[in-house]
Amino acid sequence: MPALAKTLVVVSFYDARPRQDLDALLQDLATVPAEAPFDVLVVVNQTQPTATAIASPLPNLRVLHRPNTGYNIGAWDHGYRAAPGYSNYLFLQDECRLRRPGWLRPFVRRLLRPEVGLVGERMNPAWAASWAEIARKFAGHTLEGHQVLGAPADRLPTYRHFWARHGIALGERGDHLQTLVLAARGEVLARTDGFLLGGDYGEAIAAEIAISKRVQALGLLVEEIGPRPFTWITHAQWQGKAETQPLRAPRLGLSAWLETVRATKQFDGKPWLVLGKGPTFAECTDAQRAAHHTFGLNHVVREQPVTIAHAIDVDVVVACREVLAANCQYLLMPRVPHVGSVAGERLLEEWFLEIPELYELEVQGRLVWYACSTATGRTFQGSPRIEVQFFSSEAAFQILAAMGVRTIRSLGIDGGTRYSGTFADLAGSTRLQNGQPLFDRQFARIAAIVRQHGIDYAPLAKPLELTIVQRAHEELVAAVLEHTLRCSTSFPLAITRVSDPTQAPAGTAIVPARALAIADIATALRSGTSTASCVHEFVARRPWHDPTTTDVHGRAWLDTFAEMVSVGLVAPALVRRAVRSGHADARLLMLPIPAVPTVGDAVAMAEQRVRSLRYELANLRLSRTWQVGRWLTTPLRLISQNGSGRA
Repeated sequence: MPALAKTLVVVSFYDARPRQDLDALLQDLATVPAEAPFDVLVVVNQTQPTATAIASPLPNLRVLHRPNTGYNIGAWDHGYRAAPGYSNYLFLQDECRLRRPGWLRPFVRRLLRPEVGLVGERMNPAWAASWAEIARKFAGHTLEGHQVLGAPADRLPTYRHFWARHGIALGERGDHLQTLVLAARGEVLARTDGFLLGGDYGEAIAAEIAISKRVQALGLLVEEIGPRPFTWITHAQWQGKAETQPLRAPRLGLSAWLETVRATKQFDGKPWLVLGKGPTFAECTDAQRAAHHTFGLNHVVREQPVTIAHAIDVDVVVACREVLAANCQYLLMPRVPHVGSVAGERLLEEWFLEIPELYELEVQGRLVWYACSTATGRTFQGSPRIEVQFFSSEAAFQILAAMGVRTIRSLGIDGGTRYSGTFADLAGSTRLQNGQPLFDRQFARIAAIVRQHGIDYAPLAKPLELTIVQRAHEELVAAVLEHTLRCSTSFPLAITRVSDPTQAPAGTAIVPARALAIADIATALRSGTSTASCVHEFVARRPWHDPTTTDVHGRAWLDTFAEMVSVGLVAPALVRRAVRSGHADARLLMLPIPAVPTVGDAVAMAEQRVRSLRYELANLRLSRTWQVGRWLTTPLRLISQNGSGRA
């Protein structure tokens, strides 16, 4: 995003007041990060015979003096006219204080929207009504200093008289910003000819209201900047009160949004393309993007514009904040977002205070929240429950199904453990940080959603085809091989298992079941070179074989188990822990694979580990080896049912 334009901060100061507030504000301006460039101009409404000397830690501070007329608005108008040429102006009273870092950034970002003309910290709620309602509310209401043609008058007639004299178009309602904190673009101030000045207290209030009315008469919006009054900059009148104001909840729940989408048919006419961070994201072309509506998962939105951006984790919003508004039509998030790849506790609106870009989308009606199943024990009216077990792709497919979408394609929704090179910088911070061993876990859930809703779904990138030759009693080693293949590859695999090499589909690469992947087999398959360098077959010798065992199946399972131990796929401690707890631990098949040692080392390692294994089994009092085999198949069945066993 281009650098934000410089803002002039104009501070009004009445020299009959003590200096403490002004000094404190100038100290804030010098020390609290603004996250946008600015200059400061103090305008003194002077009543003393000598000018006020202002020492400040701010470099290049400008100070102007003028006669004390028009109250703080008079000082603001003088400052604007004395320093033309700034893109934006922020007007403060000396009693203001900065509340949090980044205080200027949301004002500047809001004013980037051409339809917005004036921004402040608080809309006056007493005037948020039709003029007829306001007339009834203020009937007979008087204040000191209110008059018409020299005669005391009620409040509303005083203001109406001032507005009529200056040709103020009032519109249908009286809503306006309080003039404690205001911001506007320079070109808007030029169109309104700055600010009107009142001659007495009643006219000063009328002039404050007139600022908003003149901007609204240009067809521009007048808006409150934060999710509650005085989010970024507070005032002495509001010290200690802002925190007590409730945060505004996000308005657009998934149910209402779906109703609008279906009624307007705004997304009809094109199929949808779901984009993830997997290796096949790199296969996406401009033609494919043009032919589809796009649903970008997580950091995809930082790389390209998408129709819908989905962020289950609030960290994604922070990482993509600079381009988020420009790169999506809508942002979809859980009402309770995840933090650091785990289910969070804070409501979405609680993040508005820290991430102004998120609140900007809310103000524009482009933030859609949904009730995610990961918010355990919490229910929210306004959204169906979206079930997420493993990855955010599950939420994407459910939401698209609820929209009535029946044709979905995907790129970057891949298995294995890798990201596309585009997202290589995120590999250490977001990849599989939710504790899942493989991205494959999402496939079974996606398949179930697709079947339930009758969706025509297919990845746009054709998977690489591979055949595992699996002979009798080699189910476990074949499953281990398939797991290591998916862990190692950088591209989707379509894996077939056969018992005879002649049964392999034509054109597929063939790998024996008794092997482990030690490199990226996709590299070999896509380049047409041999796969031999990517897989390592088990050592044929079995020094751990127990000749006294008569159970053939049990002996095969024990041999296989020992082979898995010998190459580091199974840790005996996990065996003991899982069996004692009464359930199989799927992590047995998810451990990292060490570099393949030399044959001599492999034999020595095998002998040592089998001795350890037999000791562990003896401690468990597993007298029959078939019990080991039956137990080992449990995680395999679970993994297969959860979608980790197929492309």
